[in-house]
Amino acid sequence: MTRLLLGALLGAVAGLLAARAWRRAPRFERGADPALLPEPALGWLRRAHGALGAFASDPRRDGSEAVLARDLDRSARHLAELPAIEDRVIRAQRAERGGVERLDAGTLVVVAEDGLAAAVLLRPDADPDLGLLERDLRQLLEGVRRRPRLTPLAEAERSPGRLETVESVGYRLAMHVEQVTRGEVIVAARLMTGVTVVGLGGTTDPRLSGLTAEPGTPLALMAEQGGEPRELADHPLGEVAGDRRRPRGPAMLFGIESEGQPVGAVALWAPPGGEIPASALAQAEVAIHAAGPRLARAIEAHRRKVEATLDPLTGLLNRRGFEEATRRVGLRRAAYIACDLDRFKRLNDTYGHPAGDAALVHFARVLQEQVRNIDHAARVGGEEFAVLLPETALEEARAVAERIRLAIETESFLWEGQRIPLTASFGVSACPESTRHLENLAAQADGALYTAKQGGRNRVVLAVPLLD
Repeated sequence: MTRLLLGALLGAVAGLLAARAWRRAPRFERGADPALLPEPALGWLRRAHGALGAFASDPRRDGSEAVLARDLDRSARHLAELPAIEDRVIRAQRAERGGVERLDAGTLVVVAEDGLAAAVLLRPDADPDLGLLERDLRQLLEGVRRRPRLTPLAEAERSPGRLETVESVGYRLAMHVEQVTRGEVIVAARLMTGVTVVGLGGTTDPRLSGLTAEPGTPLALMAEQGGEPRELADHPLGEVAGDRRRPRGPAMLFGIESEGQPVGAVALWAPPGGEIPASALAQAEVAIHAAGPRLARAIEAHRRKVEATLDPLTGLLNRRGFEEATRRVGLRRAAYIACDLDRFKRLNDTYGHPAGDAALVHFARVLQEQVRNIDHAARVGGEEFAVLLPETALEEARAVAERIRLAIETESFLWEGQRIPLTASFGVSACPESTRHLENLAAQADGALYTAKQGGRNRVVLAVPLLD
């Protein structure tokens, strides 16, 4: 691993020197290590195009959302337009829509795809080759897209005594098998939430990361039941793989076991135009066998962590999990929705506690359907729920709350064949619109929720701005 990272670092340094000599036609070398992105690649991109700034939405370690990384020329560090420019890049990332925009500070060129964005702010007098610049931005995105794969590996390398995560075991195994066979690799683990892709080789479509296999698909069956290695013609993930790039040819499927019990599976495709030698397959099987006990320990640690941070009734985050998730966000702006079911005590008294529990599960399902993957939804009390929406303005959050309110009011909640009407009340706050400090959001939203309750329930109320 150390030799691999050292080689990648030397390659990247050589690329930087070459870029300085070839500034009219900058390129990112295909062999550049994604662990070095967004730096030094951002600085390289900015200098190669003589730009004022370069930006990239950088995936966070837990994959929950993206934040913006940047490299600025010294003359651009105090630009009055800089916050607005960064906001444009984040909005482009969320909408997955790039473009070219003329600003007072210069020309902003943005490329956005697959939930990520990269951008360059050119000088006002620049006469760029936009086609070349957009190609460089797309190559930067490809590196950024792959970067999360190496993050858990680098952490494990720095802390060899630390318990491995499911992802670090998965990506170590995938990279090892890929290095031995030169093929495309998927590693899946048997988690509480289903058989999930936890590791990919460097040439495998990164959009497969984190996918949960549908029950009954070959990958799921191998991870759950084990069995002898076998070859199959169809994609082992089945239809859940969607339109993602599919490797050519049949896949080899291997089970991962620990003490005779299945804990995961590996899918392997031969490299284009070639076959995997028997000796390489044997080495791959040895690596898969050795990874079994490590993956089992990581799965058990993952189970304990999930159980400590999830509400067992609704499957949403509990208060502890919500607080941990929001501390990881690291945002400058966000919105907060506080909500609870109206007249919940009456429902419990009339129909019994099992009906109340079913209503809470129904409410949680509606919440999950109405928010994004990057949002954090939690049950923080009896009938009290909360949602944190990263990089969301107050009016956008109000619209989300109104959508949830309407869904609760109109979607049927059935209990023992009887339709029971449900409504909910909502309080919404946002930084910086209602407060300049993220830590004030919860109290503000709770105050607005109290106002909604006092005002007749089944409504959305915005927090009153604080002079903080």
